[in-house]
Amino acid sequence: MIYNYRRYPCKRFEGEARAVQCFNCGKWGHKAKFCTNKAMYMLYGGDAYSTATNVKKREAGCPVNTRAGTPKRCLNCGGAYTAFSADCRVAKEQKQRARERYLDRPITFAPPPVRIQTVGNVTDPTNSATK
Repeated sequence: MIYNYRRYPCKRFEGEARAVQCFNCGKWGHKAKFCTNKAMYMLYGGDAYSTATNVKKREAGCPVNTRAGTPKRCLNCGGAYTAFSADCRVAKEQKQRARERYLDRPITFAPPPVRIQTVGNVTDPTNSATK
């Protein structure tokens, strides 16, 4: 990339080479904007009773925060931690797959397709346009 007469190295953006977690249902592989699953508590791992679309407001009513002694539970693997914890086995697998996709990405851009322009009908040798 050239900016202000200087050349800077840059990398091609690969959106699929990122691990994405939904903030609506807590599952991996999609975003909340496109989620069709029901809302879940990210800390508790259960159905969300709150109708708040904001994650912080919804998690404020979570049983882990409101009732003492309620254990945390991962939505993805069932572990004793939150759905967005780095200890989650599923999160580690998703991040590893994203790392592999990033390393396997094409380094260079594909060349533009070659377009051959023809004048008139190529199959007709008596075409008057080519004379």
